[in-house]
Amino acid sequence: MGIDGRDYIRERPTGGDGWEFGHAVKWLIILNVIVFVLQVVVVRDSVEADFANSPYGELTSEDMADYMRFAPKMSRVTDWLQLSTDDVLHGQVWRLLTYGFCHDRLSVFHILFNMLFLWWFGKTLERMYGGREFCLFYLVAIILAGVAFVLLDLWTGSRVPSVGASGGVMAVMMLYAMHFPYEKIRIWFLFPIAIRWVVLAYVIFDLHPVLLAIAGDQNFSGVAHAAHVGGLAFGYAYWKLEWRLEPLWEKLPLTKITMKRVLPQRQPKPTLRGKAAPARQRSGKAKQAEQAKIDAILEKISQDGWDSLSAKERKLLDQASESMRGRR
Repeated sequence: MGIDGRDYIRERPTGGDGWEFGHAVKWLIILNVIVFVLQVVVVRDSVEADFANSPYGELTSEDMADYMRFAPKMSRVTDWLQLSTDDVLHGQVWRLLTYGFCHDRLSVFHILFNMLFLWWFGKTLERMYGGREFCLFYLVAIILAGVAFVLLDLWTGSRVPSVGASGGVMAVMMLYAMHFPYEKIRIWFLFPIAIRWVVLAYVIFDLHPVLLAIAGDQNFSGVAHAAHVGGLAFGYAYWKLEWRLEPLWEKLPLTKITMKRVLPQRQPKPTLRGKAAPARQRSGKAKQAEQAKIDAILEKISQDGWDSLSAKERKLLDQASESMRGRR
């Protein structure tokens, strides 16, 4: 198969949108960390109203006292940004996005694992799609995951607020798994398993509680399973339907006014038009040998991911991609 027949090459820009490699992922992580620190330090005393929406029903006075002893302080930042269905219904729609930058202030592991997953899988997708497109994909994933959470809340009557980047991270994992289904990751850093099976496990373990909730069963686990399912579904649809968000973003009136000031602009890439392409000057055998090398590299990406390539292999792939664009 030729180089243009591979989705992960056809879709991967070579920095043409003005973003450095890892730029979007890096700043998303930095923003999450900043918000987490603010959640920890900007606090108020807890009150009984903070525990009124218990998933276990009405609390006794003893239960309420236990909750207040366990969480004597509450974060004002979380108050402002968390996803609360009632607040969204009263017009605070920004919460459909801002909750994705908050985490459980009492647990470092919540933000740690979300950010690790975002870095591990997001940096490769950013290289493939470009910084702006990846950033838009991630933000839309958070919003749609939040919508899924609110819809299930409306169905069940639950009003427990939600925080966490998991909906967006799940979308990133799904998209990565669709591109590199055979790439192996290590569970608990020990057991290698293909990422497609990991994502399939998430689909099963998150979809099951959602279906139980729809059927009317009480199955509170402390995890926003509906948001996970929303993120996974969006990641799959984005890949399957070959959606692109940047063209839609650029059509927004406000975007047209602020794009030049806020985001780096695309720079036209030089092509080989008007010049004889180097590949055309080579013999048929040389072309075949070069194509064989490219196919081997593409197969390596499919099996082991972009990070498995050496610097020499990446350079060869970039040169081949540039040559193909020059002949169009």
